[in-house]
Amino acid sequence: MKHRSYTVRRSIAINAPRELVYPLLADFRSWRQWSPWDGRDANLKRSFSGSARGEGAVYAWAGNRLAGTGRMEITDAKPSHYLRIAFDSEGLHTGSCTTSFALAAHDDTCTVTWIVVGKRTMRLPFTNRVERNIGAELDQGLATLKRVAEWDS
Repeated sequence: MKHRSYTVRRSIAINAPRELVYPLLADFRSWRQWSPWDGRDANLKRSFSGSARGEGAVYAWAGNRLAGTGRMEITDAKPSHYLRIAFDSEGLHTGSCTTSFALAAHDDTCTVTWIVVGKRTMRLPFTNRVERNIGAELDQGLATLKRVAEWDS
């Protein structure tokens, strides 16, 4: 087995100001509204610690085989502009990665770019599956984030 790194990047334009979009990303409690992974286990156990939002906020979960267990911590944040999150999980997506969100304002529109960078021990074909599978999940999450943010604006 070889260690391979991967990067998956997706973007979406949201018809809402970034000041409205950013809190949906910076507060892990808001992720239930848009996260592509939240609906995998109706009995998911969630815990929140550290800061309420932004740098230092921590979210941990434990669930069924599809949800797995894991922890996310916002390690760097520039309000309304940028978030970096350390992500560790076991289950369907076992591994560690860094996920980040960059927000760019254009009048009353916000472009959100979601980037996932990781390194896993894997067989060679895995890299293509990461792009396809994780990319589809990021697309789904961003589309839902767009609906939630535009509904609120």
